[in-house]
Amino acid sequence: MCIESLDKEKVEKVASVIGLDEIDYLPFSDIPWYKLSKKGATKEKAITELCRHLNIPASKIAAFGDDFNDIGMLRLCGKGLAMENAITEVKETANEVCASNENDGVARWIEKNLL
Repeated sequence: MCIESLDKEKVEKVASVIGLDEIDYLPFSDIPWYKLSKKGATKEKAITELCRHLNIPASKIAAFGDDFNDIGMLRLCGKGLAMENAITEVKETANEVCASNENDGVARWIEKNLL
């Protein structure tokens, strides 16, 4: 669920009605919204499950991100890439910065490094 608000107290009120022990909430960096999701429903958990299922280590995965909810995923994977348009916290977490979303950063990185 997304809530259009910059008022963290109001978002916390909504979250408390749902149950703070059941959900996580993070702000978006570029719009005045918060994203509420089931606790533990993270990108890094999904990658961990995929790695388990495919029997590959996370160190063999490249992940691309640009916002708060990508930081854990970038830390988990062997190659964490921040988009050029990413927030500062993501760029500081990443191993490398690639071109922006608007400049086909993911495709350009894959073409250069994997193909």
